[in-house]
Amino acid sequence: AYSAFAVEAMAAGRVTVGHVAKHVRGLLPLQLPIVEATPDTLADVIEQLVTDRESARATAAAGPQYVRELHDGRKSAEVLSTFLQ
Repeated sequence: AYSAFAVEAMAAGRVTVGHVAKHVRGLLPLQLPIVEATPDTLADVIEQLVTDRESARATAAAGPQYVRELHDGRKSAEVLSTFLQ
């Protein structure tokens, strides 16, 4: 899931795997660097990550920038500022 633990993993530049519904991904302003997997697809997803290491590295490398853009507090402050002022 797209949780605090997933954000920590992305910030650390690690491949992050989880299930995030399509409609949730569609609401996000940037492409979420969490590799999609469900319990039924997890084994295949892990096998694909091991097979296509370059793609896995690229996804992992996108994590820190994603976290800087959306999870360092600036975005929350921007959204809340209109309400709090």
